[in-house]
Amino acid sequence: MIIFLVKFIPMKILELLSNPRPASLCETIALRAREGLESAGNEVLFHDLYEEGFDPVLDSAELARGFSLDPLVQTHCRQLSEVGGLIVLHPLWWGGPPAMLKGWIDRVLRQGIGYDLEGGEFSDKSWTPLLLGKKALVLVTSDEDSTGTLSRAEAAWKEDILGKCGMDCDCRILGGLRRRSASEKAAWMEDLDSALAASFPAGARLSAKRA
Repeated sequence: MIIFLVKFIPMKILELLSNPRPASLCETIALRAREGLESAGNEVLFHDLYEEGFDPVLDSAELARGFSLDPLVQTHCRQLSEVGGLIVLHPLWWGGPPAMLKGWIDRVLRQGIGYDLEGGEFSDKSWTPLLLGKKALVLVTSDEDSTGTLSRAEAAWKEDILGKCGMDCDCRILGGLRRRSASEKAAWMEDLDSALAASFPAGARLSAKRA
């Protein structure tokens, strides 16, 4: 007799928090997301970019070299390549993420990690995404509630940044933050659970055992 067993396949997920304010709503959301994923059996590699002192500056030497000698940047690059999912949390400043997170994009989502360019020198090069098959969820807080501003911020992550590197990206923005009631914020937090479930569904695999 053959018995089929269901085995849970946990996902390894990289979580980035980029907000310099202590006890921010972003931090509260990050903690909720981390706890929810870990309670489902997933492994979360958490980084608070400000707390760990991530250096966002891509200097000319690193740009010319094509890779970083910074051990922390190397860790982020390695982990991004290893994980199956990515969560990013940040406030919206001037229509985009804080400079700290923009520097992370510049130094970590670089050629050889996020994408490759193929073609001869001084010729048109073809863009090859290197993060295909990975899931991403970007969670943004903003005082801004202009539809145009929020739509552009969402499109930047889904189309110009993570999407262009091949990731299947969802972006959720809590806009008009200062005018939101406590109940509205709580409802948005509850929606986070469904967003996590949609982006990082629990995996299961059937295995056969002969009895």
